[in-house]
Amino acid sequence: MCLRNIKTGKNQCLLVRPQSEHSIESQGRLVFHRFGLHNYLAQVWIAGTNVHSELVQKHAEQTPALGKAGSQAGLIEVALK
Repeated sequence: MCLRNIKTGKNQCLLVRPQSEHSIESQGRLVFHRFGLHNYLAQVWIAGTNVHSELVQKHAEQTPALGKAGSQAGLIEVALK
């Protein structure tokens, strides 16, 4: 999956793994995981399909061995229009 910043024109390509669900999503959304002060994209849900994508690559901050970042972990979900 490639994301493009329309302001800068820069692209970021990410390795994803498609997953299937039983129901079709009526609204798309992006799911981010928060580790410390940083947010990392974890899932992309596309409206009108039963498929979502999960990012394959994990960031170093997401490993439980670091402990400190794990204590500030969280989940952020953004619905798409």
